[in-house]
Amino acid sequence: EKRKDLLTLKDYEKLFEDYQKTTIKDNPELLDNIAELSRSHRVALMCFEADVNMCHRGVIARNITQKENVEVLNI
Repeated sequence: EKRKDLLTLKDYEKLFEDYQKTTIKDNPELLDNIAELSRSHRVALMCFEADVNMCHRGVIARNITQKENVEVLNI
């Protein structure tokens, strides 16, 4: 629903700001699970968005790199 009116990078930035304040804040255990997996395995976050600036996986990756010393590759 929220994605249907996204036209500009600014629209996406607003969406991901809201995502950070709600979904990320309300689900820290999910980030912890991904971070824990990344300590011993390669982890891939996948989405249909080609541009990482327009995808929630970038928000997730930024949060994880704040907790863990991991390298993020956008391929």
